[in-house]
Amino acid sequence: MERYTLHCELTLEEIRAAAIADRIKWRYHALQRARQRGITRQQAKHVICSGEMIEEQPDSEPFPKCLLVAEVLPGRPLYVSVSYDEAEG
Repeated sequence: MERYTLHCELTLEEIRAAAIADRIKWRYHALQRARQRGITRQQAKHVICSGEMIEEQPDSEPFPKCLLVAEVLPGRPLYVSVSYDEAEG
């Protein structure tokens, strides 16, 4: 797996550590779309904690973000877009 480092020197390991510590802010729109698609928070967190980073957007505003993917069910990949506010850690 290729290792990406986000614009603010944030690593995938830091994103995962924040998720494991339940330092996740779920945006209303993301929760609404997930509900419509039958995606649970547990599935999204699984992707964050064990998925592969397939894209990064270091210049995204207001925070750098990346796209992660992992299978949540056999043959069913789930893509999760993650932003990280380094100031809030």
